[in-house]
Amino acid sequence: MKLDDAQAPLVVFGGLLIAFGISSLIKQLYYLRLAIRTQSWKKVVGHLIAVADRPLNLAPGRGRVPNPTVAIVRYHYKVGDANYESSAIGYHGVWKGTDAEYAHVHRTYGHHGPVNVWYDPDQPARAVLEPGPGASSYVRVGISLALLTAGGILLALGAIS
Repeated sequence: MKLDDAQAPLVVFGGLLIAFGISSLIKQLYYLRLAIRTQSWKKVVGHLIAVADRPLNLAPGRGRVPNPTVAIVRYHYKVGDANYESSAIGYHGVWKGTDAEYAHVHRTYGHHGPVNVWYDPDQPARAVLEPGPGASSYVRVGISLALLTAGGILLALGAIS
């Protein structure tokens, strides 16, 4: 089948959207599954080491972030005889450096005291402070599916036009 000048851009762009959608969907489903699994991880009491601010290194002209600084949490915990240290808050969303996220981290973890830590019993070095998926976990999967759908529609339109 030979494509004419009107069909080629639809097919190419549709194919690119499908490829990107598949790649994105695989990644988002991995993190959604991981976030869901954290709900069954074991809980121990750990200790907050520090909450520090780290500037986001944004290239000029790469968009605006309300707060170009993110709060980084460090904590340690013990499983059996082994000591671990981590900075993961959770797998339920992407920390974008918004003022609300920044305030949440400082308000929730700024006390430098005991904290509940959920760790993976199969890989105790992997732990989070906030288990479970958030709404953004499902939104990102939905966006990936929308990209796949849009790519399929463009591909179909290119093939039949």
